[in-house]
Amino acid sequence: VTVDAGAVPLTFYDTRFCLNRSSYQGTRKRKVMIAAMAYECAPTLREEPVDIVDPLGTTVHVNPAGINMFMSSGEHEEEVFLQGPVREVWEVDFLEGKAFWLTVTVLDDGDDQAFDLPILVPHAAWACDRPPQLEYVRASVWLQGYLA
Repeated sequence: VTVDAGAVPLTFYDTRFCLNRSSYQGTRKRKVMIAAMAYECAPTLREEPVDIVDPLGTTVHVNPAGINMFMSSGEHEEEVFLQGPVREVWEVDFLEGKAFWLTVTVLDDGDDQAFDLPILVPHAAWACDRPPQLEYVRASVWLQGYLA
């Protein structure tokens, strides 16, 4: 299912699509609940700022570690690569093990219009020796949702 999420169109797997199929018809605005399941997640590496020269010769200093990203991974629209700051961290029971439940800001227009995405990160998907902290992370995720 693809919906307009303001700044970007958002495609996700609807876990209740068969029940809600008729509700997607028409142009009426509807509230959707979106979450993500990570299959890879790690802290963003502390990269050195990069100097980029534009076609007019102006040099721009870019720090890749502090950039919020949210983009399709290319193969399947509901698979997304993201990077952003972690706002909250919990450890939760998941299946027969544990997982981290992160809230990550993936889009932020600077005008108090941030898009925070809840992400379930099974311990096997977390690529670090220590638990996640309030830091930038990079993740490959599968988006799921349903009509609220």
